Amino acid sequence: MMFLQNKTWLTHPCTDSHTPTHKFKPLKSPGKTLESGQKGDKAAPEGTEEWQILCCVRFSQEPADQSVVLGERVVLSCVVFNYTGIVQWTKDGLALGIGEGLRAWPRYRVLRALDTGQYNLEISHAELSDDSLYECQATEAALRSRRAKLNVLIPPEDPVVEGTPELLLMAGTGFNLTCVTRGAKPAAHIQWTKNGIPVEGAHHSTEVLPDRKRVTTRSYLPITPADTDSGSNFTCVASNPAVPMGKRATVTLNVHHPPTVTLSIEPRSVLEGERVTFTCQATANPPIMGYRSD
Repeated sequence: MMFLQNKTWLTHPCTDSHTPTHKFKPLKSPGKTLESGQKGDKAAPEGTEEWQILCCVRFSQEPADQSVVLGERVVLSCVVFNYTGIVQWTKDGLALGIGEGLRAWPRYRVLRALDTGQYNLEISHAELSDDSLYECQATEAALRSRRAKLNVLIPPEDPVVEGTPELLLMAGTGFNLTCVTRGAKPAAHIQWTKNGIPVEGAHHSTEVLPDRKRVTTRSYLPITPADTDSGSNFTCVASNPAVPMGKRATVTLNVHHPPTVTLSIEPRSVLEGERVTFTCQATANPPIMGYRSD
């Protein structure tokens, strides 16, 4: 225990990196508690014989930046050492209230444990409106924690590929496959696959929604289909940190092309009067309706 006499200077006992508050109380003569929120040496007021340091109030745990997926639960930490006064949280500078249950914020609750100095803030069923800066305050000690950013992650809406479920194209004619996914935070990343194999070469654009937090993403994949691409599946996969595995939409190509004719002869060499067979084969999409020989 440390004491000081009249006009005696005492070195501050706290070495924590955050500015603490210490209290001096007279042991033999009456007087009120001296509050100081500054580091450094402090002298006791004149007219007192002995003063004792009662406590050193500081944060042993402050809220940290973190992310939460829309609809999930999150807890912001706050532990105040050697303090039993009022603790409150602020959101973007607005005080949320005092006590465990915050009436104006039905999804918010202070998880209080007085024996450890814990005043954690629990937010259930996170919404976009919770995406803010939060601060823990020990009001009677004039202590304020660092500001912590809560980042609410929002998965993209189900992507949509124009032309689904089946897209009619002409062989040899270029076309841009288009995929749109809306309302993601952060913006969704879009990857294309053809029959399960990643395809490169897409171009992307983004549009910030009126709330200035969610983003719509569009992706354009240029292709020039061949007749053999009929029946191929092109899939758009939209993902962000809220849905790392992504959401999918698939379109099947129906590629029209004119007939491709193959004529064969068997046997290839014959003598006069021998039998020979001519075979005509043709493929087309839509299917060939009939044959005609000239």
